[in-house]
Amino acid sequence: MTELLIIKAGKNYFRCREDNFEPCELSKASVFPLDQAGKAGQLCKKLQETGVVGAELRKLTIIEESYEPLRNKAI
Repeated sequence: MTELLIIKAGKNYFRCREDNFEPCELSKASVFPLDQAGKAGQLCKKLQETGVVGAELRKLTIIEESYEPLRNKAI
C-alpha cells in the first residue's frame, strides 16, 4: 500500500510548480509522499492565498494488485 498527498479544491486537483498552480485532472496532479507533508502543506497554503477557496490536502491510498481484464463476459 502506498499513501500520497495531493492538493484539491472542489473537483479540481492541482499541479504545483514553484509558485504556479494549475488545475488539472487527477492523472496530472502533483503528488507528495507523506514525509513531504510540510512542503505539501506550504504549497496548499500558498494556493489558498491566491484566492482558491476550499484548497486542502487529501490523502490517496493506493493498493497494488494483479489486474485481469474481463474477457468475453456476457452481459
